[in-house]
Amino acid sequence: MLQAGKLHQLVSQVKAVRPLTVICYTGFTLESLRETGAQDVIDFLKNIDVLIDGPYIDKLNNDTGLRGSSNQGIHFLTGMYKDHEHQFLNGQRNLEMHLFEARVLTVGIHARNWKKPVR
Repeated sequence: MLQAGKLHQLVSQVKAVRPLTVICYTGFTLESLRETGAQDVIDFLKNIDVLIDGPYIDKLNNDTGLRGSSNQGIHFLTGMYKDHEHQFLNGQRNLEMHLFEARVLTVGIHARNWKKPVR
């Protein structure tokens, strides 16, 4: 959210060319984001289908669903995923690992206490 203006521009440009759904994770709460009154944040929120908010807390990671830890809120800001609440709360997680010569890229939500591979 610290770069909400640029993210809003990017998402708007992509949506102008093709359908796109947006799921956004932030350590800020939706309430605090709205309270800032910052126009770039408000504009970006309009482009988000699902916002998962609040800080990640490893000890509250129950290894299920699409939120990182159980303290995080799930906000369906559009109707796009309103019928998928079960997946966000209790669905199976998947993690992709892409190995490069000097780095590892992970895509997805890691399991509790997951440790990045050391080369």
